[in-house]
Amino acid sequence: MGSILEDFKNTWLKVINTPTNFFEQMPVEGGYADPVKFAVISYIIAGTGIVVMALGLGFITLNLEALKVGFFSIIVLPMIGIVSLFLEGILLHIFFKFLGGKGIYESTFRILAYASAPLTLIWAPVVGILACLYMVYLAMRGGVKVHKISTLGSLVSVVTISVLLVSGSVYFFLYKPGTFGEQSVESSNNLYDFTVAVNTDSKLENLTFYLPVPVLMNESELGEKAVLENTGGNKGWNLSMIETEHGKMLKITANELNPELHQEIEVNPPEPGQNKDVPTGEVISFTRGSIDFGVSMEADHIIDTRNALENEPNLSPKYNLKPSDSNLPPLDDETYVEAWNYESMIYADYTASPDAHVEVGISSSGVNEWWRGGWTYNKYREYLGTEFTGEKHGWFTANGEFVEGEGIYD
Repeated sequence: MGSILEDFKNTWLKVINTPTNFFEQMPVEGGYADPVKFAVISYIIAGTGIVVMALGLGFITLNLEALKVGFFSIIVLPMIGIVSLFLEGILLHIFFKFLGGKGIYESTFRILAYASAPLTLIWAPVVGILACLYMVYLAMRGGVKVHKISTLGSLVSVVTISVLLVSGSVYFFLYKPGTFGEQSVESSNNLYDFTVAVNTDSKLENLTFYLPVPVLMNESELGEKAVLENTGGNKGWNLSMIETEHGKMLKITANELNPELHQEIEVNPPEPGQNKDVPTGEVISFTRGSIDFGVSMEADHIIDTRNALENEPNLSPKYNLKPSDSNLPPLDDETYVEAWNYESMIYADYTASPDAHVEVGISSSGVNEWWRGGWTYNKYREYLGTEFTGEKHGWFTANGEFVEGEGIYD
């Protein structure tokens, strides 16, 4: 192993320091073992540097994620790199021959393999950019010295092939074709969410609530999942789905809901030189009791977030639906936002003190997320809620807003 690394170091220094002399003296044939060995070591050093840099900057931590990144960078990256060198060599050799190049394919491959020397520094900020440019320069010098073509012809050939390969890689990894021409199903998350919160500052007894649920074609999969995941146990409340005069709704019952005393210490933002918030000593006390839960459900399809009011589960019932005053204009050519205000119905039946304050809030959403050089999304969402004072017995109106078309579409 020591001799292999020593040979690599000596060759690397020659390529980096005296590329013209190196390519003039480089054997144009003699097998692929030596150039492949050189390129593999370059890729392994580059991958190791990437992992170390990612750990140092906090992009990854020492866990399973780090093992995955390490495996890809140190094991998979060299394998992909060698295959790409053979393919790039074929394309570059065609260009060189078209311009009157004198060398054989093996000599073209050797040029690219040894031109990978700067890869060992590609992980370093700023230096990595210079390393990429120097790789282009080395391949250009190799074309001039080995294939006996002009500097301009060699440069155009190397740059053209580099641009084609980089563009193809970006398309493959970031813009793989997906269904409906929107995003790749393999690299996306499509998720529905449904949350409910009933908060009070006073004791409530003999509670019964009927709350809207996301409904599509008179079915509520999210409502059924909420019942399944949040009924029983030591929570003190139970859920069920029922049919009402306003359609399918979620029924919540409990014998009582007792608020608890909560205390929070007020803090000020850190002063210069400090890295933590500074407690002021002021204690904020409040009482709160709550019934709150949320459920999520993965979709096996791309959610129609632009036409969700008609085609996706949304809170029901909806009465007096009309365009919202907060209707937002498109943020750009790929964003389409429409919003509506509406009224819904909530049934509340409980006993409480006259000054009891109760808040009910319900939200529902559907979001598509996919990787495109960073996470990109589009979504629809809605929220409805109301507040009560004192005990209540009957049906009450709640106001809601529905928004669709947020995010990016293409």
